[in-house]
Amino acid sequence: MEFVPILISVLDRPIHFQKCIESLVKSPLAKATHLFIALDAPLAEKHKLGQSKVLSFIENIVGFKEVTLFKREKNMGSSPNQFLAMKDIFKLYDRLIFTEDDNVFSPNFLDFMNQGLELFKGKQDIFSISGHNYLIDIPKSYSSNYYIWPGFDAWGVGLWKEKWNRVDFSSENNRKNALSVTKIIKLNAIAGNYISALFQLAQYGVLHDDFAVCLHLIEKKMYSVFPVVSKVRNNGLDNSGENGGFSGIYNNQVIDEAETMHLGIDEGIQPNTDIYRILKRHFKLKNKQKIKLFFRYIQLKIFQINI
Repeated sequence: MEFVPILISVLDRPIHFQKCIESLVKSPLAKATHLFIALDAPLAEKHKLGQSKVLSFIENIVGFKEVTLFKREKNMGSSPNQFLAMKDIFKLYDRLIFTEDDNVFSPNFLDFMNQGLELFKGKQDIFSISGHNYLIDIPKSYSSNYYIWPGFDAWGVGLWKEKWNRVDFSSENNRKNALSVTKIIKLNAIAGNYISALFQLAQYGVLHDDFAVCLHLIEKKMYSVFPVVSKVRNNGLDNSGENGGFSGIYNNQVIDEAETMHLGIDEGIQPNTDIYRILKRHFKLKNKQKIKLFFRYIQLKIFQINI
């Protein structure tokens, strides 16, 4: 059996990257897994020392079937660096696991990914296998060890080439009809925080990769698979990278410590209304946020910002 390769994108955070690698090596499947690393070039002088330390660490990585390094000669930025590496890997494999350098994984993370990507490969309504679960309490009455939801989480995610390549990441295309009332209602029914991202797209043409995937999932009526107990803990929201703040919320998240797991055979799994309700409450906007977004919507419509 050929196991799914894993891609890690990194720039200049040697401590984060080392913890990430050390957690993956603990997986029984690591020795059978091809590790790809996309190392971006320094953008500024302040990145050079960290990038050099990351490179030195990469040269001594052991515990995987094979290690392949994509070393950029010029700074590409996080998304282009990731996307180019994915394109190259998809020439060799029909699926992959992607993560950035700031995640720590359960010993059974690779097990969960491989099982999920095999079990759901033929299900056209399943887009990805997420290793991370949100900070929510799953109802004790829920018996499965995973659930499906029309959202996307890139903190350790399994993807199929065919499904990934169908996503339209063009801000111009996604911007069209961004202020459609139907689209707003659909997004709000899933998670209130989507609305702010939608208005940012409408006004400025800013489209983050994760949100592009979310728009695709909702439009195509697709889902991601999420574990009931998270297989991933994120340590990167500490102002060390592109995103900052909230580190205390996530870096203490409890993750599954079991060495192996059995995903179970439940190809007919359906969305769970109780979990939907919990997630909607988790992403619910405060009243002040709702009022601000309402007036912003009115302004955007009056000035015909939406193209």
